[in-house]
Parts: sequence; C-alpha cells; structure tokens
Amino acid sequence: MNAPKNMSMCEELTLGSVLNAFPRSQIETVLDKHGRNTERFRLLPAFLTVYQVIMIGFYGEASLREIFRVMLEKLLNLFAFGKLQIADRSSITTARQKVGHEVLKELFETNVKPVATKEHKGCYFKDLRIVAVDGSEIELINSKENSAFFGKRLNQHGEAGYPTMRFVSLIECGTRIMFAVATGGVHDGELTLFEKLHEKLEPKMLLLADRYYYSFKLWCKLGRMGVKLLFRMKTGLAMKKLRRLKDGSYVVEIIPPAGAIDEGVCKAGEKILARVIEYETLYRDGKKGEMIRLMTNILDENFATAEEIARLYAERWDIETGLCELKTWLKRPKKTFKSQLPNLVVQEFYGCMMAHYVVRKTMAAAALKGGIAPAELSFIHSLRVLKRKFQAFSPSELQDVS
Repeated sequence: MNAPKNMSMCEELTLGSVLNAFPRSQIETVLDKHGRNTERFRLLPAFLTVYQVIMIGFYGEASLREIFRVMLEKLLNLFAFGKLQIADRSSITTARQKVGHEVLKELFETNVKPVATKEHKGCYFKDLRIVAVDGSEIELINSKENSAFFGKRLNQHGEAGYPTMRFVSLIECGTRIMFAVATGGVHDGELTLFEKLHEKLEPKMLLLADRYYYSFKLWCKLGRMGVKLLFRMKTGLAMKKLRRLKDGSYVVEIIPPAGAIDEGVCKAGEKILARVIEYETLYRDGKKGEMIRLMTNILDENFATAEEIARLYAERWDIETGLCELKTWLKRPKKTFKSQLPNLVVQEFYGCMMAHYVVRKTMAAAALKGGIAPAELSFIHSLRVLKRKFQAFSPSELQDVS
C-alpha cells in the first residue's frame, strides 16, 4: 500500500480523539472520587486541568500558557463557558497541584487497554495476544524535590547527573499501545517495578522479555496464571535436557534454585518444563552473529515451530519503538518534563502516556479499516496530523462530552 493512502488513514485524528478516549463525565467522576474536583467555578476548572496535562504530551515543546490557549480556543464553546481568561503559569501550576497525579493515574489504568482484535494484522499469534515488557528512564529537571524523591545515579564521587525516573511498561505488540506502567526512582529495580504489573497479564497472552526479566519464581507464577512466556535465556541457567524435538528445539526441566521449595515458590517434586530454541543471527553480508537462546513454556512443536518462535521473539522490539515514540516524539529530543515537583512529574508522565494511547488507538482503528498492520502507519505523521487538526476540531466528532 502506498504512502499517501497510509497517510490519509490517519486524518481521523482530531481533538475529538482525546475527548472520546477520556470523556469529561468520567474525568469528573474520578475527580470527585479523589476529592479533587472544582467546588465552584474558577479560572481553571479541574477537568480542564486534566485535559491540559494530556495536551502537554502533544505540545511538549510549548509553554504551559500556550498549550492552555490552544486547548481553550476549541473547548470554550463546547463546554459552554463563554469566555475564560488565559491563566498565568503560577495559576496553572497551582491547579495541577490540586488535581494531583492520582487522578491521571486512575484514568490511565481505567481507560488504557489492549485494543487489537484477531482481525488486526501482526498483533496475534494464533489465539495468543502478543505483548512485551521492558523498562526505561527519563532524566528530570534538577530540582531539590526531584532529586530527593527520584534520586540520581551514583559514581565513585557520589551522586551525579540529573534526577531520574525509572519505569517499566507492558506493550501490546503490533499496535504498540503501552497498556500498563509502573514508575519509580532511579534506584528502583525493573524487576521490582514489573511485579506491580503481573496482574495486568492475562491467560491467552504471550509475553516476550529479555533475559534480565527471567526468574524461577516469575516463571512459575506467570505460568500458573496461564500466561505463555517467551524469554531470552540467561547464561548458566541450571536445567536438565529431557528430549530433542523434530524441529531442533528441545524440552528441558528447569532445576529449582536453592531455597525455592522452602520459600513456597514450588512444591517438592514439582517439575517446571520449558522448551529451548537456539539459533545464530545472520547478517546481510553472510557473516554469522551471536548465538541466541530462547526459552518458552509452549512445549507443543505442532502449535509453534522453532522457526515461528524465533520470528516471534523479534516482535519484542515493538516495545523499543513505543518507548522511542514516548521519549523522542512526545517528550521531544533533549527535552524533559516541565515539572520541578515529583507529584507533577508523575502527573505529566501519565498525561504523556495517555497522549501516546490516543494516537496509537486511532492508528489501530485506521489500520484495521485499511486492511494493513498498525506498524505500517507512521507515528510521526499521525502525531503531526493530530496537532494540525486540533485547529479544525468540530464538536460533532464527539461521542460523549457530557
């Protein structure tokens, strides 16, 4: 399919996409739940503050007042406010502090879900939804508050660099929607953060992960949940080879580490079986690369051959693409979040994640309509379309703004 047609599919992106994904009625409900709603009409109502935080994700390069101006030009008549004065920076910051980060976090966790159906190309392997996990970091404004809360990296001289937020996310491969996230400071381990996301995984999901994420305890826990696992294998993992399969892979018994039975990770005599696939990467010039060893709890070679599993693992790079979109095209290169207070940093982060979801969800719908894989559409072009069409938004595009 040629580029112009791909681009035309993304023309559906408008400000209405934001308001449909996060309706005012739901925002008001969450604000009430947390006691953060506006008790009387003020310069900047609480629900508009929420929309502004999401808009920061689209206009990270602009000032807070400029973002507010772009938003109000299209929303005043829609919400029957008549006329509002553009708030100054301090008023906007005060309004954001009153809303807090909990509201944005709950809106994200409630609304942001995997969206792919089996009709979406490149999102399923047979009846398994393909997802991946990975972590990343974002350097923040070097304020005293951010440094104390998030921490800085350590070297031989002590703390160095900027305060840094670490986060781990789950992504739906294919649509590249990051549907779950856990945040922490630079000294919080990715495995610790990932533990907060286990409940977001479901049976009929196939989880792809790098070798860093493997642990015997995790393998047991997620396997019992019915999650299919495909991890790169750690070097030196204790296992016993049982049999080789026709496709060249082999079934192994993973030997529990010392103390696993006493800690209740597994029962005495319980066997944890896995399947190992080994292959060498091959460069275009014909030279061989490193040996890749994968491990999965899909034991049936008739359900998934060794070649299919090797190709599946390459889908893990979708999460790297999603993280790049978030950190480079929404946050902007060499830019960081605008906030100097930890509460507002986390709030801004969730607003940015919600902005990413709006773009990716609309791209997934457009790809399905066009009969192509969501990965074939350009995120950068889609983002530009959305920002351009903010200026031509029509309230008729909304499904629910009450």
